[in-house]
Amino acid sequence: MSALPFHPSAKTEALSASLYLESQREGYGAKFERELDKLLKRIEQFPDSGSRLPNYPEDLNVRAYRMMTFRYSIIVANPDGEPMVYAIAHQHRQPGYWLERIE
Repeated sequence: MSALPFHPSAKTEALSASLYLESQREGYGAKFERELDKLLKRIEQFPDSGSRLPNYPEDLNVRAYRMMTFRYSIIVANPDGEPMVYAIAHQHRQPGYWLERIE
């Protein structure tokens, strides 16, 4: 697993997404987890590769990293100068629900 720290709610979202996907199709929970882990490692290696999200101070460096297979994005910000995962957000449900976690 990645060395990036997770907001507690982001951990819950990752687990919930994995369980939901597995319930929809056998093996998809594990596939989701593998892709998530791969993307987290890429984020560690290339932190500026995600799309910068507007309306945040530049020093927070809030970015979204889209998963390729699944309709989820990893939301990362640096409020204390260190990156942290704030959400594993479905791309088509409740946009921006995680905003208060960063503020």
